[in-house]
Amino acid sequence: MPPPKSQSRAWFLLCAHTICCIALSLVLLFVINGYEAIDTSTPRYSDGKLLLRVSDITTLVSVALVIIKFFVSCWAAFAVWKCAFVLTYSVKPVIDIRRLSFMTRYKLPPWIRHRFELPKGHQSWIMAAALPFIFLQSFISPILSGAVDWNPSSVLAGKAVQVNFTGPSADFSEWGWYLGQDVTRKEFLRRAAGFAALAWSSTTTVSTNGTSITGNGCRHVVNDDGLPAGSTVANATIPCIDIHSISWATSPASPNMTSLVLDPSPLTIVGDNPYYYFDFGGKGYVFDPNNLWDSRQAANVLPNATLFSRSMYAGLQIARQTGGRLPACKNLAPTIFGNASSIKQWLFDIDDTDANCYIVGNISFTAGVTTSRVSTYLSSRVVEDQTPLDQVVFEPSAWVQESLWLLPDLMTMVATTNSSQLPTWDNIDIYFEALVRQCYLAAWAMYKASFDMESLVYNAIAVEPRIQASVAFGRVLSWLAICLLMTLGGVCLLRLNGDFIEVSQEPDQAIQETVNWPSKGPNEVIEEAAKDEAKGVMEDLQSAGFFDFF
Repeated sequence: MPPPKSQSRAWFLLCAHTICCIALSLVLLFVINGYEAIDTSTPRYSDGKLLLRVSDITTLVSVALVIIKFFVSCWAAFAVWKCAFVLTYSVKPVIDIRRLSFMTRYKLPPWIRHRFELPKGHQSWIMAAALPFIFLQSFISPILSGAVDWNPSSVLAGKAVQVNFTGPSADFSEWGWYLGQDVTRKEFLRRAAGFAALAWSSTTTVSTNGTSITGNGCRHVVNDDGLPAGSTVANATIPCIDIHSISWATSPASPNMTSLVLDPSPLTIVGDNPYYYFDFGGKGYVFDPNNLWDSRQAANVLPNATLFSRSMYAGLQIARQTGGRLPACKNLAPTIFGNASSIKQWLFDIDDTDANCYIVGNISFTAGVTTSRVSTYLSSRVVEDQTPLDQVVFEPSAWVQESLWLLPDLMTMVATTNSSQLPTWDNIDIYFEALVRQCYLAAWAMYKASFDMESLVYNAIAVEPRIQASVAFGRVLSWLAICLLMTLGGVCLLRLNGDFIEVSQEPDQAIQETVNWPSKGPNEVIEEAAKDEAKGVMEDLQSAGFFDFF
């Protein structure tokens, strides 16, 4: 058997390899995973802390793999010679010299060398299982080095900056012109539609059905103070709306509900009848027939602050049926909202020749403003409240009722341009809810930025760009499992015992007497066998005419 000192070194190598593998796996899973590395634009030292870049972490992982590979190489050398010792110094040797040479050269079980044969005895079977575990270690590094993905991220910089939400062009003197001229109101209507597009056109912040995935849906268009997405602002006044329910009529509705859908001209405050925007469907509006816009407001004071929390009538155009097919709005072709047969709401028409098919109902909601404890910048010009919608505290504002009066015109414009990319297919309720929400928030933001000169200064915290690590747990655990296979095989090898030839001052004689080998030491025998094998290969190549090409 190998001397005790050699055996203890072997245990050290095997344990060191195992500990390094487990430690590296734990570091990847619980330290590297989620780590936010800096990019090249950020200094390595910030507030006395060392910040790592992606290249630094990749280098550290590579260094750890090199150390592990060193222990694998050292252990592999010992393991192979342990196997060679067991196979050659056994009282009943079970291997020939060429197979022994094959094992020491390739670190593979000697029995797979041509001609293949099965191991003999339990010790041979242990070696046949342990050696492939060592062989695999040279090829598994890519599993671990490719286990870390990097995604864009950000962290709060910790330094507060002041931002002003007051519109730089806000001028209350324009309010009198707004009340007195249709053309002026059209100008501000277009501005509100632009705000809706600015707040909702990014598909990265909206789900597939049109709802927000970055907050409670209460968004506000602000001044561009150069803050990157992910920055936060505290205690800002944000417009907010919570839609409680939408119920559509499933049978002929009352004239009070349908009269202004049939003739929406009283709903417009810009002198542009929403009825005439009917070509594609999706046009909708909400209204209260008992509270229509009044142009006789005082032009020298702000409107009264109000908070809306009740229901309104709602109308939504589903499709336009052309060709004079009767009965109108029956047997419709597929609409932008899906197959007409799946629409259970009551459909009625305005014109029997080219029918504009509508559904009507009630929508209940609360609309006002809220003092947002924390709002997040979605872009440099859009912030969104992060308070759960059922916990929002609504407050009255001067521009709530004005925003509701503008909804029929603004909803028609947003639906026609579809600049906010609202999805419609099989999405009637959520589409209409999103349309109302987007237009109310945009209308309030327009009024606030255009006419309200009240100074609104808040504290914001900017963010710094980061690259966040995402570790694939499956790959790390798979790599660790393969590494531990070597540990398992190594323990079995080190525990091998048996009857061996007494190795004395003249071990060569013992080997020769037992296996009838030449009177040479094991190393010399293996070296000579390797030379003989190489010579045989050269002779085979020469006989095949390989050297005739040179």
